[in-house]
Amino acid sequence: DTTGYGVLGRLAQALREQRAPYRTGSYSVSGDARILHGVVPADVVDESGVVRYAAYGRLAPDIRRMTSRVAANALAEHFSGALNSSVVRTEKLGAALENTSVSSAFADTSISQQLRQVARLIASRAEAGLERECFFVSLGGFDMHDEVIAALRDQLSLVNDALESFVSEMRALGVWEQVALLSASDFGRTLSSNGRGTDHAWGGNQWVIGGSIAGGKVLGKYPSRLSSGAEIIDRGRVIPTTSWEAPWNAVAQWFGVEDDFLSQALPARGNFMPGALFSQADLFRN
Repeated sequence: DTTGYGVLGRLAQALREQRAPYRTGSYSVSGDARILHGVVPADVVDESGVVRYAAYGRLAPDIRRMTSRVAANALAEHFSGALNSSVVRTEKLGAALENTSVSSAFADTSISQQLRQVARLIASRAEAGLERECFFVSLGGFDMHDEVIAALRDQLSLVNDALESFVSEMRALGVWEQVALLSASDFGRTLSSNGRGTDHAWGGNQWVIGGSIAGGKVLGKYPSRLSSGAEIIDRGRVIPTTSWEAPWNAVAQWFGVEDDFLSQALPARGNFMPGALFSQADLFRN
């Protein structure tokens, strides 16, 4: 569904609309991210920081006059409103981050710089007046049909370095217990080689880390054998036994989504048997 909302977009909406709502913000540091699509608009921040309109101070009155005129065409009216709100929001966000710095060293790689901007946004949360925030970062280059061993080692090294810096900064800010990070991928990989690498598959595994995570364990059903079995077909393609909704159900509960709004955040939630989705107690210490 190319018009559907993303899981973080739905989470943000539920948090805003429930009986005890939270002031919620959403940010992508990797372009327009479908996972954040929803009623709550997401801010898109460049990995180098907020790109502000240099002439805003001089032209702000003209922008307001130009965009405040009511247009007869609905599309023009929408564009006018979006232009004004984006320019104003960019200036406000840029001003909030202008004097926000980090104490931890971040490598000069895309994923490290993305997480550096997330750290800066979290550090400015008091000025933004937000109680819950969703962030999206990404790293490509995992479609490894050849040279998988060396390439995967290099990619995971980038991820590890970025996470070490980010965790260090969260601890320095005193908020590590309030942060959770989840990995996700478009698809899995075959367990058997194509000769030099791996091909597209179905099931896979992901990690969750955070200051409140009850870590050091594997949730879900891990294959008893990696070469054959009821859940493995055609060159090691694993049939998923744990749903995408399983960890997000736990995260939504931890995030503060009320029980009556969990199905709004996770529309497919009602399709699963009791116990098929992880709870907050499964994933978090408190």
